Parts: sequence; structure tokens; C-alpha cells
Amino acid sequence: MASQTALLRLSQKPEHRLLLSVLSGLMLGASWYPPFSLLSFLALVPLLAIGRSLDGVKRGGIKLFAYAFLAF
Repeated sequence: MASQTALLRLSQKPEHRLLLSVLSGLMLGASWYPPFSLLSFLALVPLLAIGRSLDGVKRGGIKLFAYAFLAF
């Protein structure tokens, strides 16, 4: 629970959301190699945190799409 709150707190600023999006993309890229294949499940956690932090924000869906586009 504490780590979830820390990740949500980290995803409040746009600079941090950008970093989380890039981190998610790097983990998704690394998951193509066999030793790191399970990393693909953990790579979606930063994107979920970004989505949760954008709930109720004006044009939050468009912003989430932009961060997900950067990650994928």
C-alpha cells in the first residue's frame, strides 16, 4: 500500500509522468528478451499509475493516450 501511494504521488507532476512513461517503454522493450519476459507485466504499472493520476483531469484521456503512445 505504501509503494502504491508513493507511485501515485510521483505521477502527479508532468515531468514525472514523462519519466514514468519512458520507464514503462524501456521495460516493455527489455521484455522482448527471454530472461526478462516477465518484465512485461510490471511495465504496465507506471502507465496504470499515470492513468489513475489523470482521473478527473480535463482532457485526461488525451493526455493518457500521449503518455501511452510514448511508452509503446
